[in-house]
Amino acid sequence: MQGTIPPRERLTLRASIPAILCVCLFLASNASAQTPQPGVGSNSRPSITVPSGPLPVFALYSSFWINLHHVLYEELRDWNSAVDEYETRLAPHDLLFDHELVLMNDRLAEMGDDESAQVTGFRAGIIAALAKAAPVYRAHWWQDDDRANRQWINTVAPLVEDLGVTISRRLSAIYRSPWPKGAIHVDVCSYAGVFGGYTTLAPLHITVSSRDPRNQGLAAFELLFHEASHGLADPVRNALDREFQALAKPIPRDLWHALLFYTTGEVIRSTLAVTRRDVYKTYAEQNHLYERDWQAYQKALDRDWHPYLEETTDFGTAIKRLAQDL
Repeated sequence: MQGTIPPRERLTLRASIPAILCVCLFLASNASAQTPQPGVGSNSRPSITVPSGPLPVFALYSSFWINLHHVLYEELRDWNSAVDEYETRLAPHDLLFDHELVLMNDRLAEMGDDESAQVTGFRAGIIAALAKAAPVYRAHWWQDDDRANRQWINTVAPLVEDLGVTISRRLSAIYRSPWPKGAIHVDVCSYAGVFGGYTTLAPLHITVSSRDPRNQGLAAFELLFHEASHGLADPVRNALDREFQALAKPIPRDLWHALLFYTTGEVIRSTLAVTRRDVYKTYAEQNHLYERDWQAYQKALDRDWHPYLEETTDFGTAIKRLAQDL
């Protein structure tokens, strides 16, 4: 490969064997796409290891191509020839909201680590960028990234096995929406956007960073269920929309995301307190999300939404009170 090798001090060598810890019995694997098209080239998937225990709710992967894609997105100013296409074509766009990047992420999630960039079905410039960068990434950095991903998976997997079913059922009841059939596909990467993780829909696909300091320990466990909640909570969002419209009030900015953080955090906190006697500080509290603009949301959620979580009031009453108070 032409160009310089970026000095990523945190990374070293890697073998080419895919690392997958599947916390599920089934896998949601079909990704809808137009350009790129899933199914171009091989349909092979990396092998799956199913841990013992009750049916969990996530499939956790450390995949070479997904990691390379996110490293190139992050390191766009360091890799000269390989990242030119990423710098000019992809980096100006958002990993979560840009349609092409979402389709790329879904397509790469289908691929085995030993497949080539040519089978992606991407346009020529992206194929060339991935093909140039892949040998360098595999030789110098993938081993350490993969090791970090495996360690993150090994930390969170036992909690998912022990408590995943309980928490998924509780969240489904709160959001009045069934948990997705099969398992939610989670790609664990060194980098996963500026917030350390994101979720795309249709299919539900979570990408999370193993190295982000916000995503460690019990917070990693909460993050998985927070991201999954993006695929569950439309009934709550729709109810809030209707109630605010009935009051002729605009819906406050970020209320939706604050409610997701609050709900998942409180469910995780209460579950850990009962099952493990842990005193858990939620992700939102650890990362000071309730400061500044979100202070009013926290107060309203404590007052109006928390009684619903504790089953001392009903769904409709909680939604009405939130809309009235904000």
